[in-house]
Formats: sequence, C-alpha cells, structure tokens
Amino acid sequence: MPIYCEMLQLVVPKKTLQEKYSGGLEKFKEVYSWGSSLDHEDLELISKASM
Repeated sequence: MPIYCEMLQLVVPKKTLQEKYSGGLEKFKEVYSWGSSLDHEDLELISKASM
C-alpha cells in the first residue's frame, strides 16, 4: 500500500519506533495526535503530516 506525500511529512519505519521510541508505536500515535486525514501508514511505514 502506498504512503501519500503531503506538504510537511515525517516518514518513519514502524520497526524503528518500536525499538527506539519510548513507549513504542502506540505512544508515538498518542503524543503526536496521529490519525488525521493527512496521516498514513502501511505494514512497514508510518507518516505524520501537516499542511
């Protein structure tokens, strides 16, 4: 599945967040209010975007 590119976008491998981000992927999503229509993920990548 593709990750769509937005104006300002951070794209990170999910594995990296699980290994290095304190609290893992779920904490990242909580802290950065992930889930807007601009945010995307697939099996390997997650992106946080803003305009």
